[in-house]
Amino acid sequence: SDSSVVSTADRLKAIQSRLKAIQSVRAIRVVETLPLLAKAVEDKVEEVQFEAVRSLSVLPYPDVTPILKKAADSRYELVKLAAQVELDRREKANPGSF
Repeated sequence: SDSSVVSTADRLKAIQSRLKAIQSVRAIRVVETLPLLAKAVEDKVEEVQFEAVRSLSVLPYPDVTPILKKAADSRYELVKLAAQVELDRREKANPGSF
């Protein structure tokens, strides 16, 4: 399972670089930033889901539906929260522009 460890590390690096890109580009409007942010969050959630499913697969006939639903709900909340944080940050930096 060395290859899966490498691919997980690569995916984490990709997520981190996307988040860095989001943080470094100040001029981008929020609406352009959110899809990138949502994608980064989604990748992270998918990775957590994969790990959860893999760890549960040792059990006989695990029901992973509740875990997947919880992860999907968390993803929605994370994106919503991130959007609000970003809007607040931009409002402080540029009062009245949003």
